[in-house]
Amino acid sequence: MYDKEQNKKAAGFLFSLLQLFLLLFTYGFIYTTYIAMKAAIAEHNISRVILGAPLIATLLYPYFLYKGKQLFLAGNPSRGMGMMAAMSVLTIVILYALLAQFV
Repeated sequence: MYDKEQNKKAAGFLFSLLQLFLLLFTYGFIYTTYIAMKAAIAEHNISRVILGAPLIATLLYPYFLYKGKQLFLAGNPSRGMGMMAAMSVLTIVILYALLAQFV
């Protein structure tokens, strides 16, 4: 039997699973960028200031997840998912582009 409330709870649960997956996926890339930047610092005598980029990404990404959850709860599930996925990709691309400048 169709139950709108149960479907809403299931969609919220699946959305939370997607957020968890994106968080782990993005943090994996952030961590590899951090390790690669530490190696670049040791090998090329680069300033340690570049380690601020992964730190900023680590601190900002949960905010994007929060905003995506707000969009989802406001009745815009596709916008919420799209924004979270886009911010994940954007974070990874920016970090890897920055890394490419130093390696």
